[in-house]
Amino acid sequence: MAREENRDLRDLLRPVQAAQNSQLAAYRLANLVAQQPEIEPRVRELLPPKMEIHTFREFAEDYIYSAIRLLDGAIVVGGLLTVGVLLLFLRSVRPTAVVALAIPISVIGTFLMLHLLGRSLNVISLAGLAFAVGMVVDNAVVVLENIYRHHQAGEDPFRAAVLGTAEVWGAVLASTLPTLAVFVPVLFVQEEAGQLFRDIALAISSAVGLSLLVSITAIPPAAARILQSARSRSSADERLAASPLPAGPANDDISAPAGQPALLLRAVDAVAERFVGGVMAVNACLQRSVPLRVATVCLFTGASLVLSFLMMPKVEYLPMGNRNQIIGQVAPPPGYNLDRMLELGEKLEDDARPYWDVDRGARGSEHLAYPPVDDYTVLIDLTIAAGEASAGRLEDLPGLPVHTLSGKLTRLEGLPDASFAGSAEAIFRRERQRALAISVAPPDEMPLEQAMDLIENGIVEPLRQNGQIGEAYEIRLSGTADKLAATWQALRWNLVLAALITYLLMAGLFESWLYPLVIMFSVPFGAVGGFLGLAALNGYLGLWPHGGVQSLDVVTMLGFVILIRTVVNNAILIVHQSLNHMRRDEISPDDAILMSVRTRMRPIFMTTLTTVLGLLPLVLFPGEGSELYRGLGAVVLGGLLVSTLFTLVLVPTVFRLVLEARTALLRP
Repeated sequence: MAREENRDLRDLLRPVQAAQNSQLAAYRLANLVAQQPEIEPRVRELLPPKMEIHTFREFAEDYIYSAIRLLDGAIVVGGLLTVGVLLLFLRSVRPTAVVALAIPISVIGTFLMLHLLGRSLNVISLAGLAFAVGMVVDNAVVVLENIYRHHQAGEDPFRAAVLGTAEVWGAVLASTLPTLAVFVPVLFVQEEAGQLFRDIALAISSAVGLSLLVSITAIPPAAARILQSARSRSSADERLAASPLPAGPANDDISAPAGQPALLLRAVDAVAERFVGGVMAVNACLQRSVPLRVATVCLFTGASLVLSFLMMPKVEYLPMGNRNQIIGQVAPPPGYNLDRMLELGEKLEDDARPYWDVDRGARGSEHLAYPPVDDYTVLIDLTIAAGEASAGRLEDLPGLPVHTLSGKLTRLEGLPDASFAGSAEAIFRRERQRALAISVAPPDEMPLEQAMDLIENGIVEPLRQNGQIGEAYEIRLSGTADKLAATWQALRWNLVLAALITYLLMAGLFESWLYPLVIMFSVPFGAVGGFLGLAALNGYLGLWPHGGVQSLDVVTMLGFVILIRTVVNNAILIVHQSLNHMRRDEISPDDAILMSVRTRMRPIFMTTLTTVLGLLPLVLFPGEGSELYRGLGAVVLGGLLVSTLFTLVLVPTVFRLVLEARTALLRP
């Protein structure tokens, strides 16, 4: 055998030895799925002939594979829904296929990037990739839609590709760079949650960054070829159909399919046209009155901040995950003998008998409060401190020989101050001070922050006020509570830093300090939508028998960081297009803003729906591993929907106020 095949088991497993026992533990394996089949055979080689080993929990086969299969299905369904949205808007197979090419290119490129960065493909990185499925088509949609708009206005196909790409590449760049920038602070989180953050951040950043390259290199020539082919054949079925969100006169000469699908599409178009007309009417009304614009901005912004404060739930540390195995420990008080501990073990066994003494699926098992247990084991850890030759019974202890300070040997009963009393089995110290640890496990439905507040305000503080705990005692909440406090503190500053980086990046791209401020006004509405999405997810989970509760854990908080990137995209399209109309076409600010809202409404809804439907399977599909990422998906989904609706009204209003204020300040 080769040297690599003969490596010692210690290369895979690190022995963990304690004073009273020793055990073999799989610790920090590089890849559990790859290494798990190697562990059991090598452990058997070390065991004596008569000793047996029973594998009662195979993580790779039972949990990891199930979680990966669930994510694979979510990625496929999300991709199909994304393609369906593109077909609904583009009404043609070939343009849809061009945009959909961004999905496999970005996904395969992300696998390569993760490999080059030395990251393994795990549940978290796959979840990040699934989140990105709906996002990677955003840039391609914006570029392709603008190219078609120029072509429908009368431009030659290749000139339309050049003009269309040149007109929006700045907006595409401005919406992609914040995606990369918001994750920079997240990469430096050093707590346990940082591992999860880095995998999601690298997966999403790699996919979206590659989609930028696809949109400005592959989409324009492909679109030009499609348009040229359609012109040469004069084929109506290869031309862009009337969009559910009309972009103006550019769609007037486009034919639609016949038959029953045409009736459905006309109904969708009719509803969409009314919605577009309503949005344009509201914006036109706001543009005519300065006091009304000021009141609208103050009302919406204030309401979003107040609602975010009122709706924010208590935070949790990490999602529980992998609850298929339960390990319970019972520590008896000092002084319990073997008979008493056996009595306790028998009581536990009898109490758990209805769950382990029944076959899964047998008659009567459906009435149990919890699922049946396949493997049930009770272990009693007994430590003997001395042999029977020294003290076989408690009555023999007074006769034990002890050494005095003078070096003489005497009996224990001969000491003047010898007495027998109960004591702790061990003395714990923290920072050289004697300490007593009390473990508290809150219920599943109670967030950790709520449990911490309850302990601090309902137990510790009353004891201090009553004088039962003096100044000589110090009480600390440690363990997971410490980790939550540290991670929450780091994530809050990272959230602020991500928003600041996004603002500075847009300030450089727009060459202005004012325009990015307009765009950042859409962020508070994303927070409100995120909390609404989390509440809706808990309502959905309540419909399932064992749906559980989705808390605001630190992984879910990452959704608000992603929202900073996601919600500003729509605002960037409106502001960037308005500036193009004012600078290149020399249109007045009022008309430029209204025109940009109308022309950008179609790509805004296309990118929003592709992202939302790409996330939907991750949020709605229950199964192994879903508790790790479904909260994050619900936050992004809800925040994107709510912010999109308000962006169409609030951003044009704020933009007009900023332009008027700048003109008034610059007026001599």
